[in-house]
Amino acid sequence: MLDHMTPVALSQAPELMAKAGVDRPYFAVTFDDGFRNNLTVADPIIQEYNLKPCIFVNGAFARQEEVFFRILSAIIIKNGHGPQLAARMREFLGQHEWSDDGDELFTQMKEHYTADTMERATTQIYKEFVGDPAALMAHLNLEEIKTLQSHGWEIGNHTDGHRLLSCQDNMAAIGAIESNGKFLKDNGVYSSDFLSYPVGRAQDVDQTVSQWLDGHPDIQGIFANNGINLKLCRKEWLRFSLGKHINPLVLDKIIISQIERTCMAYSGT
Repeated sequence: MLDHMTPVALSQAPELMAKAGVDRPYFAVTFDDGFRNNLTVADPIIQEYNLKPCIFVNGAFARQEEVFFRILSAIIIKNGHGPQLAARMREFLGQHEWSDDGDELFTQMKEHYTADTMERATTQIYKEFVGDPAALMAHLNLEEIKTLQSHGWEIGNHTDGHRLLSCQDNMAAIGAIESNGKFLKDNGVYSSDFLSYPVGRAQDVDQTVSQWLDGHPDIQGIFANNGINLKLCRKEWLRFSLGKHINPLVLDKIIISQIERTCMAYSGT
């Protein structure tokens, strides 16, 4: 990417896009969920290439109150306890046909996400069959977040507890955004002007979130995946994820695919 594009901090992107025409391709590096390996693995690479990434963090994770349920469910399934997790899901959410097959169950839990219920089920099963979720030390604590900030990382709001915004009532959704912003500010962490929607589904920019953003014109909203920005849209910044095992050839295909998908979306085809 450095061979063909110019890196920028995410905070610089709105001004660049607001210009009459972007003169060349730019990219910004972002991370979600405040995982500890952003510090232990990513940060040395970031420093080597002199990049200025933005990491979106959740207060509940930083306070070590919760571990992202997707991590817990993946470990539960890896350890052979998928059927027990499926049984608990049937107990809590019997309206869905929860599969005992681990891979299928993992996908179902994302497709049929229900705020708080997923977190409660995975935490219970993890404690019963695996151990203490806190022992994973999966997420950055507050001091580690500050360490990244001192290294030039930008810190962004990812809501307090990583519940999908569209799965909550108005008060809970707005409270999740504002309480996380307050948590960061009260603890001396400068938060960027970007809000990352948890999981980043298009429907999460519903009327509740849209109206909140109308009342906070300094805040930009960003999705978790799918597409690139060809024009400025404050509530709908686009990005795409690069998972593990990415090589240059695969990266080229991903970037081209995202450009094509974005152009098709803009043209309405």
